[in-house]
Amino acid sequence: TTFEYLAGREFAPKGAVWDRAVAQWKQLPTDEGATYDQAITLQASELAPMITYGTNPGMGMSITDRVPDPDHFTDVAQKAALAKALTYMDLRPGQPLLGKPVDVVFIGSCTNSRISDLRLAASILKDRKVAPNLRVMIVPGSQHVKKQAEAEGLSVEVVKSSYSANIIARAELMGQGFVKAIFHQDKLIGATIVGDHAAELITPLALAVSNGLTKKQLRSWVIPHPTLSEIFVPLLG
Repeated sequence: TTFEYLAGREFAPKGAVWDRAVAQWKQLPTDEGATYDQAITLQASELAPMITYGTNPGMGMSITDRVPDPDHFTDVAQKAALAKALTYMDLRPGQPLLGKPVDVVFIGSCTNSRISDLRLAASILKDRKVAPNLRVMIVPGSQHVKKQAEAEGLSVEVVKSSYSANIIARAELMGQGFVKAIFHQDKLIGATIVGDHAAELITPLALAVSNGLTKKQLRSWVIPHPTLSEIFVPLLG
């Protein structure tokens, strides 16, 4: 299956070089009779869908579970991170997520961002409209996937700006963070902020999304210098 997926792709070997590569790869199977330190067997039919309740993929649970309580964590850092995440997500410990209204749908990024994933999403969404009270963000997994999607008429633009490029963020040792914005037909349709002051910074972008502002309109913002909000400038070209 892996060989079939790689065959003919842009950066895969071609011709006789491909044949030699496959022959070499086939010499790397697990040794017969090999043992493992630990083996885990899962019955997929018994697994419930997973959902995240926080601000990173590690904050996940079964869709039938309830939001965990920070007070039940002994690790100080984990406790603080969860409390901060629940405040940002406006969730309460013990709250179920099943049945909670959906206000944002995020398609792509990480594990569901291949061109095949975007094609499938497009086929499902074809001739349909996004509900007025719902926001949909589509993020390709790479620039290569982005170009493929655009060539097939799935036009989106993803731009990213790092905290490390901002003088205030560097001065306050906040280099670990970024802002990612998604544009469709030059209009801002979604944004993600990971880092300090994310809740504060997302507010103007949320207003821009709700009002359908273009890059040109966003560039007309008054962004004082020096402030952390200058991180938006590289997003606008």
